[in-house]
Amino acid sequence: MNRACEALLDFSGGEVRGQALWEIVAMPARMEELREQIEQFLRGPFPARAELVFAARDGHEYTLSCVFTATLDELSTIESIILTAHDISARKAFERTHVRTERMAAVSRLAGGVAHDFNNLLTAITGYSGLALQNLESENPLRKDLEEIKRASDRGAAITRQLLAVSGRHPRRPRLVNLNESLKSAERMLRVLTGEPVQLELHPDPKLPPVEADVAQVEEVILHLAAFLREQMPQGGRLAIRTATEQVAEGNPDAEPPLGAGTFVVLTLSDTSRGLSPEAIAHLFEPFFPAQETSRSNGLGLAMVAGLIKQNGGAILVNATAGGGNQVRVYWPKAAQPEFVTPDRPTPLFVVPKTVVTEGTETVLVAMERDDERSRIKAMLEPAGYMVLEARSGLQAMEISHKHGDIIHLLITDIVLPRMSGADLALGIRVARPAVRTLYVTSRSTAEILAQGLSPASVVTLNAETDAKDVLVRLRAVLDTKTMSVGQ
Repeated sequence: MNRACEALLDFSGGEVRGQALWEIVAMPARMEELREQIEQFLRGPFPARAELVFAARDGHEYTLSCVFTATLDELSTIESIILTAHDISARKAFERTHVRTERMAAVSRLAGGVAHDFNNLLTAITGYSGLALQNLESENPLRKDLEEIKRASDRGAAITRQLLAVSGRHPRRPRLVNLNESLKSAERMLRVLTGEPVQLELHPDPKLPPVEADVAQVEEVILHLAAFLREQMPQGGRLAIRTATEQVAEGNPDAEPPLGAGTFVVLTLSDTSRGLSPEAIAHLFEPFFPAQETSRSNGLGLAMVAGLIKQNGGAILVNATAGGGNQVRVYWPKAAQPEFVTPDRPTPLFVVPKTVVTEGTETVLVAMERDDERSRIKAMLEPAGYMVLEARSGLQAMEISHKHGDIIHLLITDIVLPRMSGADLALGIRVARPAVRTLYVTSRSTAEILAQGLSPASVVTLNAETDAKDVLVRLRAVLDTKTMSVGQ
């Protein structure tokens, strides 16, 4: 046992001489496994190569690339066996991180694509069933069937939100958030989730700085993690939740996503279960992976949690503690602003009148690439009295504007059209029709809206939950506004 080995494992050759190697360098749970591996290599043939996990005095484990060679005497009998080891822990950690990152990125892309297509189908189902219900008398026997279709599409919309969270595309409204306030807000629901068999302990740090995040997503993360740890303690136990500030000097590649250095506000959840296995922790944030052999899969829950945390700039790290139990640590970057400020209320783009009017007789040009979205908007407007002109591209909308002999009062356009953005279309039409107002309506993500230089608040979101009345009220408000603002 040379000096390099002594320095790595913090054992001296003198204190371990005479003991079996696996009794010295293996954690109790791995001792039998390491004994079998070493005894197999000692039987030859030589040289033999392997990757083995050794533990230092403090329990820290190292992955070593090992080569077993033998020295022979004059009769070619084995005289001694030499083990040469090279520490490859950093390389293995990088490989694990890279593979995990690539795997989660693939899952995110798949979830985002499925959510987009699924949302388009639900938008049509919800929109047309809602319009049919509005035009159907209460005693009509078909009403009950339509209401069931509407409820089923609403449940589908909830699944779409989960998929968007997994992909990191969930609509987000960041502001300064105090995790202690979020914990206090979620306390009542936490006590309902944990129930009597589990003792819930909350330990907030009174000097906690703020983080910049979506407050609803923060509370959703807290509740999902608490519910998951509660499931690991079917016979009861203790769930402790703490908040603290931590300065991370070197980061951690095992976090999801890998954690860099910086100052973080840390939310820590600890339970008193038997602890998750290393394999379970390695795959914990993959959709539908069961955390325990006997447990059902966690569905999209933890994958959604990881997506929400990543979207808010944070990271999550899960460990099974040496004394039993699990520890989940969520790192939220400390906000750049040192103190809380009361945000100014944004100046509204329009003012909704006290008496809400949804009907009108104006002419509206609808420019949407997708046929189903265009048809849905038309089905909202025509029963309310509006005259609708349809275009599936920016160029077609420009042509209609040029040829239409009467006034066009409003342009409803997607933020992106074939070969043209919605903003470019609006500017082009205003050259000949300066009085035309513009209302942006889209099923695209918040990131795509921001990429077009638009505020999400100025764009009507078209999805499975969009109500026709809300669109009509927004449209009427834009038409009735006396002064024209950005986006109108």
